[in-house]
Amino acid sequence: MKPFQLQDQVPYVVQDAQLPLLVFGALSLLRMGAVLDLGGLEVPLPRPAGWLLEKLLMERVAEKGARDLLVVVGLLVVMQESDFEELEEEFVDLVASASPGGSGFGS
Repeated sequence: MKPFQLQDQVPYVVQDAQLPLLVFGALSLLRMGAVLDLGGLEVPLPRPAGWLLEKLLMERVAEKGARDLLVVVGLLVVMQESDFEELEEEFVDLVASASPGGSGFGS
């Protein structure tokens, strides 16, 4: 089985008053999660399941690939049971979309 590849994914803009984002492919797996308060600066984080899948699906090599794997390990350490359940659901959805007639990902 070949790794998932993004197909027919048109980049789109996420409208935000402070920081509009142009979203490509696997980044669409990210969903809003917790917000960290770092000395008055609020930093939004993605939900762990989608973040982990995004890191595993991106085809990065060398130093960037190694950093992504470190992020994956860190996520696995801090994920809760509900995060693993969400990860399983997200993965099942990806596999279903990779089947003939699915949308978004190719096999």
